[in-house]
Amino acid sequence: GPTLNAARRCPIFVDRFRGIGGAKDGVGARAALERACERGLESACSNLGRLCDQGIGGPVDRDRAMELQQGACSRGYTAACARMGRLLEVGEGGLQDTIKARAYYRSGCDKGDKRACALLAAACARGRGGPEDPTAARQWADKACRLGSGLGCWLLGDLWEDGKGGRKDEVKSRKSLEKACALGFGIGCTNLGMAWEHGRGGAEDKTKARDFYGKGCDLEHGRGCTYLGLLLHPDMPDLGVSK
Repeated sequence: GPTLNAARRCPIFVDRFRGIGGAKDGVGARAALERACERGLESACSNLGRLCDQGIGGPVDRDRAMELQQGACSRGYTAACARMGRLLEVGEGGLQDTIKARAYYRSGCDKGDKRACALLAAACARGRGGPEDPTAARQWADKACRLGSGLGCWLLGDLWEDGKGGRKDEVKSRKSLEKACALGFGIGCTNLGMAWEHGRGGAEDKTKARDFYGKGCDLEHGRGCTYLGLLLHPDMPDLGVSK
């Protein structure tokens, strides 16, 4: 019968989805993922769920997407726990349940998924799916950052800067933002630029601020582009954007 090793021979879907070696082929990607999922590869089931949710290679099917993510999460594929939680938090198609979303984030985070930890931290910080809990938010953001989540490092930097969930420490905030930016998280680069421009948590250096605003802009964070423009041409109106 089919084996897991056979399932692992289906990563051709990645090439088809990304257009490697030819045009993008969403239909082919979905078909390859179906085969791999049927053969027991949970990552394929989860990625198939993503295509179903986005309507790539076939119709949008959010019920199927949730079924696939829930199943993959329950069978130990931690990225699916974060994806299932996100589907429930966003609630597209009338399926919103922020309480269950937070529970899925916690499940994925407990198993070591960095994105689940970061989304759990955000939910705790904003009071989504339960009470606002900045202390827990700091705990989960710290774990997410240590696991390599740019979102987690940015959230941790924000919590350190504002003193939410513990003491205020702008030096640690800047260090967290440095890691977020190094991980390619645009808003982390922009906020790091602000720290350098205004001397928060260390020296003030407009040249470094400009560099980090530029990185934020390159990573498609709009305020990074705006702040870069304001530094390059200080006489420009601030366009209503407050730092």
